[in-house]
Amino acid sequence: MKRAFTLIELLVYMAIMSFIIIVAGRVFSDSTAMRVRSQNMLKSSEEIGKVANLISEDISQMGVKEWWGQTNDNEYKKEVYWDENKDFSSYELIRTELPDNVYADKLTFLKAVFNDAGEFSGVLRITWYTKEKSLFRKCEVKKDIKTSSSLNDCRNNPDVLIATDIANFKLTPYRQVQDILFENFFHLYPRLSSGAGINDPNIRFVTPDNLVNPSGAKMEVSGFEKNSSETDKRRYEFYLAKYTEDLLNSYSWINCEKLPLKKDSGKIVIEFKMPFTNDQDKAEKYYNSTQFMHGKDHLSIGFRKNNGERIPDAPDDILFYPPQSGEAKELKRHLEFSVKKNVEDACVAITFAFYSPTAYLGTYAFSDFKVFRKAEHFQPPLPEKPNYGIGNDDTVEKRDEKKSVKAFELILEINHKGEKAGTFSQKGTGIIIATPNNGIEEETE
Repeated sequence: MKRAFTLIELLVYMAIMSFIIIVAGRVFSDSTAMRVRSQNMLKSSEEIGKVANLISEDISQMGVKEWWGQTNDNEYKKEVYWDENKDFSSYELIRTELPDNVYADKLTFLKAVFNDAGEFSGVLRITWYTKEKSLFRKCEVKKDIKTSSSLNDCRNNPDVLIATDIANFKLTPYRQVQDILFENFFHLYPRLSSGAGINDPNIRFVTPDNLVNPSGAKMEVSGFEKNSSETDKRRYEFYLAKYTEDLLNSYSWINCEKLPLKKDSGKIVIEFKMPFTNDQDKAEKYYNSTQFMHGKDHLSIGFRKNNGERIPDAPDDILFYPPQSGEAKELKRHLEFSVKKNVEDACVAITFAFYSPTAYLGTYAFSDFKVFRKAEHFQPPLPEKPNYGIGNDDTVEKRDEKKSVKAFELILEINHKGEKAGTFSQKGTGIIIATPNNGIEEETE
């Protein structure tokens, strides 16, 4: 005869089964929640990566990405300035700070567009902003000259929704470190054959009488002769030195300002102005300088040894042109040199050679020389200047700040159903987006 379960045994069995069901249900629930959470985290991380790459690609093209199109149209340089008369940056950043260290910044910037043939096509005005926890990109055509796919994509397009669930959108302007090698108080000294030890009969040197205003504020050179044929190699060379009374009668390359060129320390930048004046006493000479013919006459800047000879390992000379009208009187020249090998002592040299009918009769002026090493890393704003490069205050200080900005730190955070992902590390540092062409206000080749 089979024995049945007692009431106590049945209760114990039911209790054990209930415990197993509860544990199994909890495990299943936790597993499901972990799977959903992981999916949300992956979705947030994946979206952060895509959006951050899109923003980086966009902002990095701020300003003018290249200097000369095949059209030789220089007007686009002005078009990418925020205000071509005062604010020579290419952006405006408006900061909105919310509670709990949350930001909803708005960045608007200009960038030049070129077609497949390398011709300047126009200028785009692009805005990144947040609204109701959504990130948008707005694209407008500011200037339209030639057909381009980039311009076509921005015509009559509404604001584009890029991402939702935005928890933080912050852009911080960064400065590029500059190691000043030479600045301002200068003199142009001609290279004399007696000082250089070179007996090339095709090299002609300018006499001291052709160096005007030896105070260091501005130098003028004139009194040139042209080459009679394209095979002639007569040239005029000057080197840069800090002005002192002792150097007035000592025209030798040995007295040049010797600069170190380091291959691992960033590019070398030379900045200076070539003032244009309407001085009536010299009107004809200044007019003659505007007849400088591109591709025929020669005007360049580069580096030489302190005996006047070329440096094999130094960067090649860079050509530039004198101002063609009074409208260019305030423009700087900004020339960047890539250093491939270390050079201990290098002199900055300016070389003229004339072949056209009139340009050699002109007067050429230089002022405000600055030579610096542009390091490849960036610095955040100083603690005492938390709003560096931010805002639309129309002041000289703010315009100088904006023009000096060469990178932005991006902190972007997405909160998708409670799971956050961001571009920043545990220390709150975001990704750095370099914008090397913001703030360049100079004509170069």
